[in-house]
Amino acid sequence: MEMAGEVLEEAYALNPQMPHAAALMIKVSMCHCDDARREMRRWFDRATATCIDYVPAYNYISFGFWPRWHGSTEDLVAFGELCLGTERYDTVAPLYSLIALKSVLRSRDREDYGLLVKEERSYQRVASVLERYLQEPAMQDLKEYFHSHYAIWAHCGKRYEDAHRNLSAIDYELTPFAMRDWPNVNVQDLLLESATLGGRWGDEALKAERAYESRDFGAARTRFGELVEECESDPRAKTYVKNRLATIEMEDRLGNGGWVSFLPPKDFTGWRIDQGIWEVLPDGDLECVGDRGETALFCRSRVSSDFEIQGTIELPWAHEDSACGGASLFLGDLLWGKENWMSVTLTCYPEGKETCCYQHCFYRTPSETKAVLEKRNTIRLVCFNGSVALWINGAQVLEDVPPDEDVKIDRDDCRLGFGHKWNKKGNVVRYRGFRVRRLQKAPPSR
Repeated sequence: MEMAGEVLEEAYALNPQMPHAAALMIKVSMCHCDDARREMRRWFDRATATCIDYVPAYNYISFGFWPRWHGSTEDLVAFGELCLGTERYDTVAPLYSLIALKSVLRSRDREDYGLLVKEERSYQRVASVLERYLQEPAMQDLKEYFHSHYAIWAHCGKRYEDAHRNLSAIDYELTPFAMRDWPNVNVQDLLLESATLGGRWGDEALKAERAYESRDFGAARTRFGELVEECESDPRAKTYVKNRLATIEMEDRLGNGGWVSFLPPKDFTGWRIDQGIWEVLPDGDLECVGDRGETALFCRSRVSSDFEIQGTIELPWAHEDSACGGASLFLGDLLWGKENWMSVTLTCYPEGKETCCYQHCFYRTPSETKAVLEKRNTIRLVCFNGSVALWINGAQVLEDVPPDEDVKIDRDDCRLGFGHKWNKKGNVVRYRGFRVRRLQKAPPSR
């Protein structure tokens, strides 16, 4: 780094009108400088003095102000104020006030951006920045980008009318360029909720939604039932209402304490496909085809964090020389944050190794336990008071594993799903006969 700093300082001296060397010196200052904060700011000022919207300079210094480096959340907020104070809406400078705001959460390993715009004053501050960009003549070619950002911020803050208005301005097509800044936003839910709760049926849909949230299933079923025909002309609103009616039905049955089928219907109403190729077979079994990436399918119904689930997972390729992959049961929601989910995964490796992997959050090291897997595997998973017990083919492989104190899974708003990572391309996984029930007390067999 010392040598890099010397070369970059020479490059800057040769042509101080170019921002490149000065911006890279921000990175050097982060890693090799006794007074990093002062040096980062000095080189940032030099980089932006001649090119106020040189993006790398903003990226480097905002990262340098993270608490894990040389700053604090207060520094991130102050940097955002600095960017906002430029009033240069013909450049990216004020936009970095919003990026700095997001960094406050990300620096804490949180990504629930709704917390940032929960209060009306905070939301209006974000909205005013984006309104100024939309009105800026020099930014008219990027209107779709700013409408996309506006819609996402509004949805995060549950300002559904604003989300619907901005999505309508871009024909409900979020720009990929904007989505790069929001990797954990679920586009399906954003579009469906904005169209329904922020559109022409918004008032009635919100009343129905409040009844559902308070678990007044009778009122919710009636109100959503009345909306089915009314929103026939809007496919998004119709899909949202049908999904909600399906979740109401399932949650009502779960509340009675009995077993409930835990496999989706053929059209996946009441479920959410996040990733992967999923299909409901004619016999009702669920099938997923691996494509080397991640797969995830969630039930939209709130099961609760005290539950028992049983079923059969079929791995047709198990014990083959090239076997690589597996299947998972997820608890929580992989798309919001990094600390509100857990999973158990059955995995086969090419060398014949077979394991059950239990994991809390992306940043926690998973714990692996040896398991004997077959092409068809019976599964019984029990979660109660945060502890986990798991049986595979009748043998207990996890016994009352205690919860991680840092994992924050909402007890009453907990959802389950299927999926896995790293499945070999073409590998098929089938889920058969799954059923679930809520638990009021630990099962006797525990």
